Amino acid sequence: MRTVSGIEVTTVTTTAQFPVGGTFSVSQATADAPAQVWTYVKAGIALAAGLVAMKASGSGTCSGVVLASNADAALGVCPRTRVVGVAQHTIALNSYGFILSRGVGVIKAGDAGTDQLDDPLVVDNANGEVDLLATTEESGIIALGLAAGTGDEVNFAAFIDCL
Repeated sequence: MRTVSGIEVTTVTTTAQFPVGGTFSVSQATADAPAQVWTYVKAGIALAAGLVAMKASGSGTCSGVVLASNADAALGVCPRTRVVGVAQHTIALNSYGFILSRGVGVIKAGDAGTDQLDDPLVVDNANGEVDLLATTEESGIIALGLAAGTGDEVNFAAFIDCL
């Protein structure tokens, strides 16, 4: 059980329990798993496990996080500057919860995902999914695939680093 001040990181509420945007380091139960860093957010859209989330346009906080989009990448601007982390469980619209900003977790493939083992990953589409990086996207890497996905829009293991 991973907890922050006695509250499990999978807890979702309609009222804030912590400062929005606060980051919390959580140790794992085994020596082989590195500590995880979770960020407390208010969802500006329903978030499902594996989806990459970023600060809402014009927001300097983590209140109103939305699905990450690669729209900025097409302009040569890295969306990583607004990426907060990856949802590891469902967080309903306008609810508060934790998303994983650093550590081993699940992430959703934007394609078949069979080529993502040991490869750097970037936001692939407006649906908050990931794919292999292209040659001009090095500064947008948010994760390293730890397993090959098994299909389009399927979660797979990755080391996530959005800090």
